[in-house]
Amino acid sequence: MEGHSTGRGARPRGSPNLPGRARVSPRVTRSRQARTFLTITFSAVLLLCLPALLGVDADYLGVATPLAQWIPALAVILAVRPVRGSRALRSLWRASPFGGARTWIVIGLTTAAILVVAAAQIVVGVAVGVVSWSPDPALGETALLVLPVALLAFLSATGEEFGWRGFLWTRVRGNRGFWWTALAVGAVWAAWHLPLLVAYGAQGDLSWRTVLGTTVDLLVASLVLGAGRELSGSAWPAAWGHALVNSVLVFASTAFVTPATQLPDPAFWVYKALGWAAWVGAAAGMLALRRRLLIAPARDVTGRSLDETEDALLEALRTSDVDALRALLAEDLRFRLPDGSVVDRAADLHAHASGALRFLQIDETHRTTDQQKGKGSTVSRSRVHVVDRGRFAEATMTYRRSWAIVGGRWQVVAGSAEVVNDEEAVAL
Repeated sequence: MEGHSTGRGARPRGSPNLPGRARVSPRVTRSRQARTFLTITFSAVLLLCLPALLGVDADYLGVATPLAQWIPALAVILAVRPVRGSRALRSLWRASPFGGARTWIVIGLTTAAILVVAAAQIVVGVAVGVVSWSPDPALGETALLVLPVALLAFLSATGEEFGWRGFLWTRVRGNRGFWWTALAVGAVWAAWHLPLLVAYGAQGDLSWRTVLGTTVDLLVASLVLGAGRELSGSAWPAAWGHALVNSVLVFASTAFVTPATQLPDPAFWVYKALGWAAWVGAAAGMLALRRRLLIAPARDVTGRSLDETEDALLEALRTSDVDALRALLAEDLRFRLPDGSVVDRAADLHAHASGALRFLQIDETHRTTDQQKGKGSTVSRSRVHVVDRGRFAEATMTYRRSWAIVGGRWQVVAGSAEVVNDEEAVAL
């Protein structure tokens, strides 16, 4: 039923476990997967860099690094598949709204933010005199290579972001705030790069101040990449932003002004600090502009946007408000339950009115919304506690709803509910 939570997929409280199977808390499973993921990613990068750390020429790292960027993606597969199998892996890709309008808008917003960071650091750096304006004589030829390099970098960055702003972000975010999550994921991301940076530092290819400065660069860049993830519900904007960091920012830092490697220590750190401040400001700006620049919400005759109407639906489900549900469900509604059966509007309303289905708690943890010209869709994930035909059950659910403005009001015209486990809640 609309908002129906359990069907055959959830285990009611008090029902026996299957023989030979111990019930493991989803939180424990999620934590175990995160530990497995981190163990694999850090062990793999340490093994990769160990020869260079022991004195072997580090030239091989230049070839290995693009491939190594897929270590986090491989680690996700190894961490998730033993628990939930290939079904869990398929769910990761289904939760990846690459083609949605919101995702494309946030990709554009992330691109603009990174260009602003590069420009602000250069302009302010030149203005205060820590760097000199000295364009590369081959600027025109080099600029032509930026987009192809960015596209190639995107292929590699996707492997990293599948792990960092996809899998790990979902595990860390929970009820924590954006800034805490972005800094925590950024700290892990920066630490993962340390073996590579230290290997280059030990062989003299990088100065130690560059090793330290780059580590902080990664931490603060995570704020903008995380903002892209937060606004879109997808790691694709973060993957593209990551590619721009590895291409556009590298180009800008050497093609227009004095390279940072040639600066004296005071100027070096001032110039770095300008960049760090720009990253923080860009992330804050992205979050501040979310309501203005994301899809302009179409409002119905009640003045509600699609997101606000979805909120109203959840409240009606929580309070068993049948009149409110009647106004929110289309006459021709068809809703697919977790067991595969399909119910219509009349059956749904009857279940709520009779008390056969009663929600005690709905905790929404994730939602993506897409809408165009009076139509829209929502995909959400919630932890629900429900009395279903006299039996108490709890489950983590994925809800997919198709909406349309019918008679001037947003109404659900179709949808589905699927029982999942918390360990599957990953959005790439």
